[in-house]
Amino acid sequence: MPTKLKVLLGMFVVSGLFSAISGQWPLVAYAVVVCIGVARGHEGARHLLRMSGAAGVFLHFGTGVLAILATLAGGLPITALLASLVVSAIGGSSAGFSYWCLGEADVQHWMYEKSMGEIA
Repeated sequence: MPTKLKVLLGMFVVSGLFSAISGQWPLVAYAVVVCIGVARGHEGARHLLRMSGAAGVFLHFGTGVLAILATLAGGLPITALLASLVVSAIGGSSAGFSYWCLGEADVQHWMYEKSMGEIA
């Protein structure tokens, strides 16, 4: 398994644990299903994660832009703007990593071999 895929799975495990701690059970189920699908090499799981990564990048970018506009309009304090931008940067970068990782040739090749049973 490529190292970047191990990192991605680790990110989803941590996300699932935090979701379980906060009682967000649909997100826990999503993290479990995605981790199992990626670990088994399912192409559908890769596409689902890649699309959710792209959507996450756009949503976090949009949140940052809206926070800037709200601050410029005088409706959001500067500290709230900074907090929003930090959260948007962290969320957007993790979603971007997910999108990038699953588009890499070595990850696609590993998942193909895994799904065909060529590797254990």
